[in-house]
Amino acid sequence: MTETRTISFEVPARVFDVHQHVGQLAVAEEHASSGSDVEARLAMMARAGIDRGCLSPSLQYDKPDGWRDTVRLNDSLKAYQLAEPERFPVAFGAVDIVAGVENAVSEARRIVEELDFAGVIWHHRYQALMTDDRRMHAVLEVLAEHGKVAAVHLFADSTMENPDALERLAVAHPDLTFLALDALSGFAQSRAVLAMLERCPNVLVDTAGCFGLARVVDSVVAEFGAERVLFGTDLYTSPRMWNYPVGLIEVGASIDLSPAQKAAIAHGNAARLFNLDDSQE
Repeated sequence: MTETRTISFEVPARVFDVHQHVGQLAVAEEHASSGSDVEARLAMMARAGIDRGCLSPSLQYDKPDGWRDTVRLNDSLKAYQLAEPERFPVAFGAVDIVAGVENAVSEARRIVEELDFAGVIWHHRYQALMTDDRRMHAVLEVLAEHGKVAAVHLFADSTMENPDALERLAVAHPDLTFLALDALSGFAQSRAVLAMLERCPNVLVDTAGCFGLARVVDSVVAEFGAERVLFGTDLYTSPRMWNYPVGLIEVGASIDLSPAQKAAIAHGNAARLFNLDDSQE
């Protein structure tokens, strides 16, 4: 008879996920299961030990009406957030720069002034843009003006989302905080990200999809401190992207990170970035 073994690690007491998506991603045939998206999401979070999260729209969405579809997308995300405000106190909105810079700037202002989102999120390869497209600057100026966050995907297998391109944006907007999502998703890319973090103190990274070798989270913390890393999962309910988030394993199982550093990555850094009121927990 084959015996099974259980290998355990400690999950920090409080866990905030900065990287969740609402909506489908067209990378598989899997579709939403029966029941509501929020029920599936909360169940996935419970299995992983995640308490709360930051919502973002899937950026693979139909746009037959152009920028108006982006407006509707952001409105639907706000309704989703308001249905579970204690579990999802933070959200990022989307803009469609390809539909016109003036429209994108207008929607960015609505995102931060009316919808009260934490900032704007981009996944450039899904939005037909290079990361450092010159049209980005107009929207980034709006975010800097309001003290909000620019969340930018840097998935390792896309040449449209290179760390050096984000670095050019971060240098051009030194007063704006950038959150680089999926930035540690490859070994070579993680080396480039380390160089970018050294030159750009206004860039943070999350743990979503972090490369399973080379202890990439430990490396960032050793070089720049735990305050530069936030826990994120890249959670989609359709398709389901992971059985268990690798970032939480990397943080929880690390023998080099102190309990205080683990707590900061899992929750404290997000609480500071988003001005979370933890008295409600």
